[in-house]
Amino acid sequence: MKTISSPVLWLGALLLGTLPSCALPFGGLDDEQQQKVDLFTENAESYLRDKKILQAQSQIDQGLEIDPGNYYLNLFKGWAELMRGPKEAEYYILAADTLTEVVAMRSRSNNDYRAYLFLGQAQLGLAESYRKEEKYRAKKLEDSGLSPDARAAVEALVEKNRKRAARSLKDAEATFRQLLASGESNLQAQRFLFLVEAQKVAYASKADRKKQIQAAIGYGRAFLEEADKRRRTYLDQSWRALNADIESMSRKRRFYFEDIVKETNALLASLYERDGRIDEAIACLSQNIKLDPKSPPDRFARGRLLAMRGKKGEAREDLDLFLRLTRLPFHSSEVAQANELLRKIR
Repeated sequence: MKTISSPVLWLGALLLGTLPSCALPFGGLDDEQQQKVDLFTENAESYLRDKKILQAQSQIDQGLEIDPGNYYLNLFKGWAELMRGPKEAEYYILAADTLTEVVAMRSRSNNDYRAYLFLGQAQLGLAESYRKEEKYRAKKLEDSGLSPDARAAVEALVEKNRKRAARSLKDAEATFRQLLASGESNLQAQRFLFLVEAQKVAYASKADRKKQIQAAIGYGRAFLEEADKRRRTYLDQSWRALNADIESMSRKRRFYFEDIVKETNALLASLYERDGRIDEAIACLSQNIKLDPKSPPDRFARGRLLAMRGKKGEAREDLDLFLRLTRLPFHSSEVAQANELLRKIR
């Protein structure tokens, strides 16, 4: 499988709870062994939070040599594999296999919600990987020089990856629904179910596509309502906090919610546009710009939609600012499109 870059795998480390002081003793360990496993577990989590995957893997491997059935070490093994998925898609498969086993162990782990969260993310990442492979293969069908046999082989690969993507997406949906039903991480479950519903648009038939777009929009709006409540709570905590550590954590969590709100608004805007609801798409992007006035992607997207609406002055302002702020090369499609739009509305 090709190397894949995926936006889906942001892991929300700020929301993850603190582990108990020791791992679960599945193997009847003596005190010295337990102390070593505890140390390997603590170190692995610390490395993973710092995104030092190889160092974390070394700690995990050493811990699992002593206690192969340790819940948290296996959970972290899946987490490490998941983090490698965006660059090496094969790791999504490994993560899904590892985390499926971890979910089966979950009843013995004080209901750690991360088992479902990471498994669903691995399945969602795998769906994206197969989807990108499908598009890559489909592009090869544009080659008019393909022989009939070669064309048939490529078409078979396109269909194979399409089915794999749809199956992985269905698996991810089931996992996130289980997480939602558990009541342990409703916000994360809602967020990822929105991403699932948005991806399902690509697999909906022409007759069902509008209905699926509207369903995805509903999930996105519900998530945004809850996320905004959380963001305001952390904003209030950071203002009221007398303890510097609490103030710092509240601020970090507020910024986290602002980031996922912006990500959701951007995807919602694209869904609204596909549904022909341009003003609502503009409103989503305006919310993002209110949170981050110097966001080049949002300025570009809103400027393009404002130009469609004939609001030339506002469109020029957004597109000019996009061109000043962006780090994209001059020959990129977004920069070229912005310049072309500006030429038309001057």
